[in-house]
Amino acid sequence: MAELVGGAILQSVFGVLLERLTPDAEFLKSIRGSKLDKNLFHRLKPTLNAARAVLNDAELKQFKDAAVKEWLYDLKDAVYQVQDLMDDISTQNQVCHFSSASLKVHDRDMGIKLEAITDRLELIVKHKDILGLKTNYFFFRLEKGGEGNKISSRARHLSYTNLSFLTFDDVESFKRAKALRTILGLDSHWIPSSIGNTIMLLDLKYLRVLSFKDFSALKAIPDSIGEFIHLHFLDLSETSIIRLPDSLCKLYNLQTLKLHHCYNLEMLPNDMHDLVNLRYLGFFGTRVKEMPRGMSKLKNLQILSKFILGKEPEAANIEELGEMQNLMNEIEISQLENIKNGNKACKARMMEKKHIRRLTLSWSSGDDCINDSHSEKDIVDNLQPHWGLEGLTILGYRGTIFPNWLGSRSYNSMTSLCLQDCKNCWMLPPLGQLPALKELCISKFDMVVAIGVEFLKGDDCASVIPFSSLEVLEIKNMSAWEEWHSIEIEAFPRLLRLCMYDCPKLTASLPIQLVSLESLTVTRCPLLCGFIPRCPKIQDIHISGSQNVVLQEHMLPHSLRNLTISGNGMLEAMAHSEIVDMKELGLSDCSNAVSFPVVRMPQSVTRLSIRNCKQLEFLKQQCDMPPKELSVTSSCDTLASLPIEISPILNYLCISTCENLIYVLVSDTPLQNLRSIDIYSCKNLKWLCNDSEYLLPNLLVLSIHECPEVEPFSNGFLPSCLRELRIDSCKKLLAHHREWHLPSITSLTISDDQDIVKSFPEGCSLPATLTTLKLEELTSLETLNCKGFHRLISLQELRITECPKLEKMEGEKLPTSLRKLIIVRCDLLEERCRNKDEEIWPRISHIPAIRLSDEWISFHTTTHSHRYYVVTDKYIKVFPSEVVLYCSSYELMILSLKEDFRLG
Repeated sequence: MAELVGGAILQSVFGVLLERLTPDAEFLKSIRGSKLDKNLFHRLKPTLNAARAVLNDAELKQFKDAAVKEWLYDLKDAVYQVQDLMDDISTQNQVCHFSSASLKVHDRDMGIKLEAITDRLELIVKHKDILGLKTNYFFFRLEKGGEGNKISSRARHLSYTNLSFLTFDDVESFKRAKALRTILGLDSHWIPSSIGNTIMLLDLKYLRVLSFKDFSALKAIPDSIGEFIHLHFLDLSETSIIRLPDSLCKLYNLQTLKLHHCYNLEMLPNDMHDLVNLRYLGFFGTRVKEMPRGMSKLKNLQILSKFILGKEPEAANIEELGEMQNLMNEIEISQLENIKNGNKACKARMMEKKHIRRLTLSWSSGDDCINDSHSEKDIVDNLQPHWGLEGLTILGYRGTIFPNWLGSRSYNSMTSLCLQDCKNCWMLPPLGQLPALKELCISKFDMVVAIGVEFLKGDDCASVIPFSSLEVLEIKNMSAWEEWHSIEIEAFPRLLRLCMYDCPKLTASLPIQLVSLESLTVTRCPLLCGFIPRCPKIQDIHISGSQNVVLQEHMLPHSLRNLTISGNGMLEAMAHSEIVDMKELGLSDCSNAVSFPVVRMPQSVTRLSIRNCKQLEFLKQQCDMPPKELSVTSSCDTLASLPIEISPILNYLCISTCENLIYVLVSDTPLQNLRSIDIYSCKNLKWLCNDSEYLLPNLLVLSIHECPEVEPFSNGFLPSCLRELRIDSCKKLLAHHREWHLPSITSLTISDDQDIVKSFPEGCSLPATLTTLKLEELTSLETLNCKGFHRLISLQELRITECPKLEKMEGEKLPTSLRKLIIVRCDLLEERCRNKDEEIWPRISHIPAIRLSDEWISFHTTTHSHRYYVVTDKYIKVFPSEVVLYCSSYELMILSLKEDFRLG
């Protein structure tokens, strides 16, 4: 485990403190009217500088010199006291500003503390020369350590991860860590809500950073959150909270508030405007429909994910957005239908917001019929952004045409543009004259019938090459579009990817020549006819549901790497083409009789997909196909089995809806490389193969779904090498589960929606090697027979999902090896477990971790499961992270947490 010595964070603490002590800093300005001795701050600054200069050398020497180590402890403790004291002074000034309270007593107390800590810090710094500490070092030191199960009272930074299990078995030690500044919950998805409640009820008045990201069990934030008055960073993203308490608005030092993907959150507190130091407010993926008034008072706000215009008088209006002049990066302005007068939109002052890089303008879905299209156009006209904008998205615009600024060459930094769901627009703006545009998406223009020269450029740009920088063009869901004409031969000189989806009336041809095109996708454009354009560099072609699109000269380009085609015409082209380096091939919707190897297949193909080719055949003994992965769906109706010779190097096979298939494979030759097989909806399938032990010597994973005639697993049906088995809705197989003969599998998943299994395992001999058992959607399951589990000495996880009739457990208790029991959407059983029913609880109470739907009800400590991390001043854990901007406090350097944290 990598650990970063605490100097990195302490360096940042020094930086923040010294910045506060600069003459123009807000901190010194805020105390000008106080009785505090300003000379103490003049003494403090050089002392901090002197200590900071030798900090890195001390961090290195502490591992070999006990005296330096002790000196470093004293220094860190003193510096943190300085930070706490300055925070107290700043906070009290703000509180008294709001309450008009006297600062006299407070100033006297703070002055005494400040003098004492300054004297102590000066004494500590004097010892640096005795210890031989040198300046001008800058490095990191990686070290092991920092893991434990008791939290030191000197701990400053704490992180924890469930790694499937989490527990605080020593709550008292957690309560003693009152000096904590950082609490990070990593990989917190299944942590019980009690952990969050414990943390938020603690006396952590110095806490700066609190992250509960992905803490799905967290449903409520207590009012006590308002007591964390020094909190700078709060991340509640991906929790289940419904509301935020009003007390949160007392966190006057809060700089970052993240609420992304809190799907149950419907509103923000009314007093959000009191968070005067807030710099980052993000709440994408919530149900918030309006913002409270007064948001314009947040003068320091730089990142605002969304500004929602409300209907009600107490909701935020467009004028408030105009007063927020420090906004930067990306913002969405939503519910623009609530602007009734187009002239009011100019009050947003979007042209003045020079630091916004990406802008989204959106209208809520609903009635697209409007009485005044000119007013709709005026709204967008008056929301015109500054010329330096890099990305623009317009969603649900209700006007009939766009204002003139959209498409103007003056937007010479705009690289991406998306116009979607503009159902009343009957023509596209001249987007081809945007000089830097690289990505363009156009979708759901229900009134557009034709696209022509107006799309390429305006009348005043005759010499401009249309779409000179465009690399990606997507046009989709254009229900009325019929014609695409007047495409100049020099247009799209750099286009790399062209995608067209769901244009049912489009009949015109594609652009004639796209010299740079590398990828072409045409899907569900049934009337589109003509040739695929000449593209010397093309590598990917995907044509489906568009059978009138054909290749020029019926030849595939030699540069092709991935090909997905449908229809007889495209398939015939393969017989006339030689391609030496194709990697992926997909064939679909071919009604003619066709055979491999009559259809040529490059030896380089590694993935082959065949769909809806009913008369396709594999010519046995003549076919040596190269793919490592093969998928066959609704095809090969003439075959009762697949010849195993189709690919000797095959490692994955998927078969779906092949109605006449009886055996998956029949052969005399083993398939040494095959590791995984998935089978879906083959109604006549009975057997895997004629000799699985011989033919499938290395098969590890087998899934069988909705195959009602598959025979019970008698001896030899499954190869002994199999490790993972999934069975779903196989009527005959499940009806005879008592007769199964399973090999040494480690994972078994069983699903049944056909009312067959009522008791499990009920006589079924499960292998002792099983470590994971999942029972899913067993709609008739009523009883779990624990006696049938007694041989499962290796079982560690039992997961039961959506078994609505399951209510009983019979026999002895579940195996002692079980580490985790998860029961989801089994209402009858869950209720009995929550109530610790005397017939249920004795059979499961020994299991360390028990989860019912989204809540853990039991979390025991075991020697193997206990994993949480305590980081004192000695060690600061290194996390994968990205720097959080717009926040001045030191902790925020490590706190924009990615989803893929892995500790250990």
